[in-house]
Amino acid sequence: MENGIEEKSNETEVFWQPENYYCPRPEVHSAVILLNNGISEANVKSVLQWWCNASLRICVDGATNHFHHLMWQQQGAAACHCPCPLPDVISGDFDSIQPDLLKLYSAEGVTIVPTPDQNETDFTKAVRVAASLIRERQTSVNHILVVAGSNNNRFDHVLAIVATLYKAYQITSTPVVVVWGGSLFWVLGAGRHRIQVSAELCCNPSSSWCGLVPVGQAATATTTGLKWNLGL
Repeated sequence: MENGIEEKSNETEVFWQPENYYCPRPEVHSAVILLNNGISEANVKSVLQWWCNASLRICVDGATNHFHHLMWQQQGAAACHCPCPLPDVISGDFDSIQPDLLKLYSAEGVTIVPTPDQNETDFTKAVRVAASLIRERQTSVNHILVVAGSNNNRFDHVLAIVATLYKAYQITSTPVVVVWGGSLFWVLGAGRHRIQVSAELCCNPSSSWCGLVPVGQAATATTTGLKWNLGL
């Protein structure tokens, strides 16, 4: 079944079309999570498009501050082709959200989900919240898109995002993909994967790159179609 990003064509192969994130189709349903790392200027139009088309919208703690600024900045602008919807949920330990915004959105009917447990990051807890809501509401969601921004010079935060992405693979069967600046990254689980990109992208020196980063436990990987393949 094709969902625009992942297509399970059989039991052993997963088909990915990452470029489709930037051209979402009506039949593709997503949950969007905004993290507290800001929204890069280059991604504003895409973020608004993802947000407006999402089936589930979650702001994580201080991401609400960035969302609020973006909403009022873009409301009615040509970049946003629909009224900017409010978050369905605001989650986190609330150490960075502006208190008046928390009260404002609560009064507007937004569900507030405190996640005070400090043994996990707000991102990890937000994935758990999203997975729970998808089950409870029986929402049709093909993937969870996490906007991590790029306005963060904390390398430990970057590693925490990667760690959560790996853990998310165990929390939910819904694919979780992170947007970080001009990059998309996700976990390739055990089995066969095929990633399709356009010829235009492959021929663009500024974007014709990819990385395979080992996380978790040791694994054997073989690739084809790359300039420098693994395991051949």
